[in-house]
Amino acid sequence: SDPKTYNEKASKLVIQDKVPTVFGSYTSASRKAVLPVFEKRNNLYFYPTYYEGFECSKNVVYTGAVPNQQLSNFIPWIIKTLGKKKFFIVGSNYIYPREMAKVSKILIEKNGGEWIADEYLELGHSEWGSMVNKIKSSGCDVVLSNVVGDSVVAFYREYKNQGLTHDKLPICATVTSEIEIAAMGAE
Repeated sequence: SDPKTYNEKASKLVIQDKVPTVFGSYTSASRKAVLPVFEKRNNLYFYPTYYEGFECSKNVVYTGAVPNQQLSNFIPWIIKTLGKKKFFIVGSNYIYPREMAKVSKILIEKNGGEWIADEYLELGHSEWGSMVNKIKSSGCDVVLSNVVGDSVVAFYREYKNQGLTHDKLPICATVTSEIEIAAMGAE
């Protein structure tokens, strides 16, 4: 998801290939990189994934759910059903997880919980030992994860390697999908 590459490819599609509508990209950074291309030439761009909100363009159709749509029932469920109130928020370091965390914090506090920490590691990060240690020693009783991509697999594996389980300290995530679960294994 290199923003520079996305901008170059979007420019080629719109200017050289004269494509009127494009479906694509996956990260907020790549969307931000191509947005000027579509707005300047009044082309239409479909953004097909989670969207953090706080942006509106007449040239973009945002198809994914925004954080409040994903979290307004999820956070209260975690607190009421799981009985967990001390959240450690961890995510990949880009726009969507940071904006997701802002909404999470509001909902956590509104529902009688507290957030203990808010930490981020770079996209593709694979060495999770230090972060999992930080989570273990934080005093949290639930992890709200906005970790995406290949980092999800490394994070969950390190979590298990350090002896953490759902019973001890659950990870709650709206961004972990069947693809990551298949890659890491069901256990």
